[in-house]
Amino acid sequence: LFSDVLGKSSTPVPVCLKQADLKSSYTVQTPIVSYAYFNVMTLTSSPLQVMDRFVDEIKGACDDALAQFHERHQQAEQIQRKKINWISPVITVLTYPELTKRLQEMNVKMIADDKIQDVRERAVDLVKRSLDALASDEILVVPFLAPPYYPHRSENANQTRIVQSTTNFIKQVATQTTFTVDPVYQGLSDMSYLGLEGDVDPKQLSDWFAGFNEIYDLPLEALSRLNIPFVNLGPNGKDAHKVSERIDMKYSFDKALPYFILMIKILGETR
Repeated sequence: LFSDVLGKSSTPVPVCLKQADLKSSYTVQTPIVSYAYFNVMTLTSSPLQVMDRFVDEIKGACDDALAQFHERHQQAEQIQRKKINWISPVITVLTYPELTKRLQEMNVKMIADDKIQDVRERAVDLVKRSLDALASDEILVVPFLAPPYYPHRSENANQTRIVQSTTNFIKQVATQTTFTVDPVYQGLSDMSYLGLEGDVDPKQLSDWFAGFNEIYDLPLEALSRLNIPFVNLGPNGKDAHKVSERIDMKYSFDKALPYFILMIKILGETR
């Protein structure tokens, strides 16, 4: 559902990078607010398409949770051999744009806490205080976007100059090193900010970000006007972010820089 496919490339499924409750200290009270970060990589899907799928998944998960709740209630009655007060909770999925709209109708404007250093934690705090201000008795789940956002750049692989230059480069170094061309770089790179692809509405996208332009400033309008082609050529390694992460020292320290300079030369000569 969340794995994008482009040619022979595909993205991994989303990963939960962190989840926690928002209790400030230990008490015997059960937590009433919690959050989870999910990292989603894309090749073709826009952030708004991802959020549409995410909302659908959340609604399905809420239905499953309620079904399990009622099943556990019946099991508890059987174990304890007595009737237990029946409650029938309702879970409402309220998107962040919907939450901010409700607050605007109440003439409430929330401001991020700039004393919180981590931008993700600042975004979570802003959403929590927004819910406090809403003061709803509903059980709410609020999907939202938090920094960072790295736009995917897949159309770059179709640029004629890029295709010709990489083909010439591979031919020139074929006797020294074997290269293959991947149309996408499946990692984090500042080159993501050389354009904004697809049907992405900057205004709609910013509405999904908690504290956009306050916590996290990204010139989406300017990005949407760019389309700068690029080639990503750098060090080589394996097992990124794992205990066994390592680089090929001979290639990375001895060959990568001369290859980089050669690629710049070829790009300059290619029209």
